[in-house]
Amino acid sequence: MQIQDLTVEIRDADLVRVGLVPPTDLVGFETVLRFNNVGTWKITLPADHPLAAAASAPGAGIVVTGPQGVLVSGPMTAATLDRTTEDPAGTLTIEGTDDSVLLAQRLAYPTPTTADVTAQTTAYDRRTGLASTVMRAYVNANIGPAAPTARRINVLTMAADPLVGTTTFGAARFDVLGELLSGIAAVDGLGFDILQNG
Repeated sequence: MQIQDLTVEIRDADLVRVGLVPPTDLVGFETVLRFNNVGTWKITLPADHPLAAAASAPGAGIVVTGPQGVLVSGPMTAATLDRTTEDPAGTLTIEGTDDSVLLAQRLAYPTPTTADVTAQTTAYDRRTGLASTVMRAYVNANIGPAAPTARRINVLTMAADPLVGTTTFGAARFDVLGELLSGIAAVDGLGFDILQNG
């Protein structure tokens, strides 16, 4: 895949796409995609680029689309301005993670219907079923549409369950959600991701 095959868009803190960075405007672009884990990305723009301020604003991020759809999307974590005597305007390097970071930042509660961590009433959230069904259920109960309002990520929508994998058993007790999913997925070689599609 060539850089010309990619569409790089800047999004704001509300996930609204605010502008397109043409491949010819990119001083640099790299991404590390990690299977069932949090990936990273980095873009470098001229510091005086029209989207430089938007790209480095708090809560900003990117959406990178290729021929097969969204390749990576995620929030910015750092912005660095670099100036030299040869380039007094300088370049702006913006780094971030992919949206799967949401799974690394949240826990799977033993009683997911209760938002208060001190008011959990069961030792484990035990689930049995096809691997994809169990994985999807943990996400839905802890950060998806079925999660308590205080822990729900309102913009997160769940893809249809593909009904794949062997019958598995899960027991969650304050596990990092992404690590819980990775453990279940590993048995059948399944993959999961969070991408911005809207």
